[in-house]
Amino acid sequence: MDKYVKIFRFDDQGFFCKPANSDVFPHTFKFIDTEIKDLYKINQSISTLETHRPEKNDYKWSGCFCFLEEYDKNLLTVEGGLSIRRNAKMNVALIPRDSIIWVRNTSHLGKDYPFFNEFTYVTEEEEEYELSETPSVFDHLRWVKMRVDLAMERTRLWKEREPNYLPEWITEFYLMEEQIKTLSRPLFKDRAYLFLKNKKIIAKS
Repeated sequence: MDKYVKIFRFDDQGFFCKPANSDVFPHTFKFIDTEIKDLYKINQSISTLETHRPEKNDYKWSGCFCFLEEYDKNLLTVEGGLSIRRNAKMNVALIPRDSIIWVRNTSHLGKDYPFFNEFTYVTEEEEEYELSETPSVFDHLRWVKMRVDLAMERTRLWKEREPNYLPEWITEFYLMEEQIKTLSRPLFKDRAYLFLKNKKIIAKS
């Protein structure tokens, strides 16, 4: 088995990272600070203490959106969800298979079956009660931790069920800036290549 997995990033600036939440890009989906180790454990409950929404312009949460191993090319058409990126350079690199990345809170069974869909908290009024946040149709778009190889398995299981449809939220992941240095030498693609220099990403064409 290969030690690395191919990743894709569509951006003229390459693997350029920025805060997950900023005035320019208000990130609304929280990060659930726990690692998924069983793809079949779905609709679980977790404390809101385990969730986090980065403060605006917090560079400790800088990263960029990438795709793991594959993506639906229809996303980059005029009518696709990533139409704004359809003319951007495709940058390719390799990430270690044992890396832990942030993926969408969605199982291979679909967006109606997230890993976590109940978020509990304790009131601080006269008496303490455990309550739950109101379920949201967007819970599947929150982020959870997962090993790259398990994320690959999730994609495989999805494709067994839906061989003709690969949604963005199955192969998309959030690459943290601190993980950039773990990438192997990026691959040549579409006259765009990247290389590491003084721990900063420099793009050339």
